[in-house]
Amino acid sequence: MDTSTFADLLRQYESETLELKRELPLSSDLAVLISAFYNTRGGAIIIGVDDAHQLVGVEHPQNVEVGILNMIRARLTLNIPPTIEIVSYQGREFVVVACPKGIQRPYWVRDHARPHVRIGSTCREATNDEIRQMYIEDHELSYESMALPGVTLDEISPERVNWYITRRVRGGQVHPGSLPELLSKLGVLTTKGNAVVPTAAGLLLFGRDPQRFMPHATLRVARFLGNDMTTFLDQADLIGTIPQMIDEAEKFVSRNTRHGIRIVGFQHVNVHEYPSEAIREAITNALCHRDWGHIGMQVRVAIFDNRIFVDSPGRLPPGVTLENIEHVHVLRNPIIAQLLYDIDYIENWGSGILRMKQDMQKYNLTPPIFTEPGPNFTVTFYGPQERFMRDLEARPEWTKGLSERQIIAVLHAAEKRKITTGEYCRLNNVSNMTAFRDLQELCERKLMEQVGEGRGTFYRLLL
Repeated sequence: MDTSTFADLLRQYESETLELKRELPLSSDLAVLISAFYNTRGGAIIIGVDDAHQLVGVEHPQNVEVGILNMIRARLTLNIPPTIEIVSYQGREFVVVACPKGIQRPYWVRDHARPHVRIGSTCREATNDEIRQMYIEDHELSYESMALPGVTLDEISPERVNWYITRRVRGGQVHPGSLPELLSKLGVLTTKGNAVVPTAAGLLLFGRDPQRFMPHATLRVARFLGNDMTTFLDQADLIGTIPQMIDEAEKFVSRNTRHGIRIVGFQHVNVHEYPSEAIREAITNALCHRDWGHIGMQVRVAIFDNRIFVDSPGRLPPGVTLENIEHVHVLRNPIIAQLLYDIDYIENWGSGILRMKQDMQKYNLTPPIFTEPGPNFTVTFYGPQERFMRDLEARPEWTKGLSERQIIAVLHAAEKRKITTGEYCRLNNVSNMTAFRDLQELCERKLMEQVGEGRGTFYRLLL
C-alpha cells in the first residue's frame, strides 16, 4: 500500500469498511472483526491509530503480523486470506489488514454460535434472514441450492406451496403472486442455462415427488425384534416432502412403541414409552441438517426393545464437536432450516439438543447419546424397558382395597366434581343396589361424602 492510499484511509472515519485500532485486539475480538468484514462488504483494519485519530504507531509490527496469522489459523477458516501489510508513515509503522468480501459466506469464528456481520462501525451477530441470504448469494457451494438434473418448475406442487403459506407462523406474511414469484421470495429458485428452476431445497419442501430426483431423500424406518437388526417387525420407506416424512415418521414411532394409561393423583394420564417431542426433534434435525451431498446414504430411524436411534448422513459441521454441540450451532442447510422454522417444525435454531435432554429427563430416562460412527451423526435414546410396565401398574395409595368399579367412580367424581348412583351404574354396568353399596363403602372410607337425599342425591370427593 503506497503512502497516498494510506493517507486517504486515515482521513476517513470508522465505517462499515474501516476499523481503527490502537493496538492488536484480543484474539476473539479480532476474529469477529475479520469474519464480519468477510461476511459483509470487506474492509480494512489499521493497527496503530487510537480512537481520537491520533497516530501512535506499532513498536513491533512483525510480531503483530505473526499474531494475526496465528489467530486466523486457530479461529477462522478463510478460503482467501486477508492481505497484511506493514506501512511506514510520518516516522511510525502501522499494520494494515485488508479483508475482501468472502465468496463462501457465511464465515464463522470457531466456538461461536452464529456468524457476524458489519453494520456501520460495529459488528453484531447475523440474523436468520442475513445468514440465509448469504447462503443464497453464494449458493454454488451449497447442495440445497443446486439445480438437479431434469427438475423443472412443473415438479413443484402448488398444493404444497399453499400448505406452507397456510401453516407459516413466522417470517412475516407471504403476499400472493405467481408460483415463480412465491418461490423466488422463499429463496428456492436458481438458474440453469436460460431457465429458472427449483433448487434441491425447493424440491424437498414443495416437490410433487422429491425422491424421483433424490432417491437418497427417502426416510427409512424400522422396528426390530429384540436389540439387534436381525428380525424386522415393521418397516417402511417414507417418501414425500420433508414435512410429510416427519409426520409419517412420528406415526410410525408411535405405533411401534408402548403407550398406556396410569393413575396419577385422581386423574388418568396417558403414558408413553418415549417422549414423542424428543424423538420428533431428532428426526426433524436429521432431515433438516443432514449432508445432502452424501447421495448414497439415507436418514434412518431404528426402534429396538431397549432403544431408538436416529442416524443422519454427514458428520457435524466445521466448528461443532460432540463436546460443544449443545452450545454451538452451525447451519449446513439454512434455507431448509428457515422454511421449517417458518412453519413451526423446528424451534429457535440451536435449542433442539437442550430440549431433547429436558424431555428425556421429564420421563426419568438417561439423556440422549450423540455419536459420530464413521461418516454419520447418530442420536440414541435409551428407553425404560421393564420399568415401563411397573410404572404403568403403580397405583396411588388411595386405591388400596378398592375395586376397579370404585376406582373408576373416584376418577369420574374427580373430573366431573360429583357422581350419582345412575352414573355409577352406567360406568360399571351394575345394578342400583350394587352402585349404592359401593358408594356407601367409599363414604365409610372417607373418600366421598353423600350430598342430598332422594332423587337429588350425589356423591363428591372428600380428598
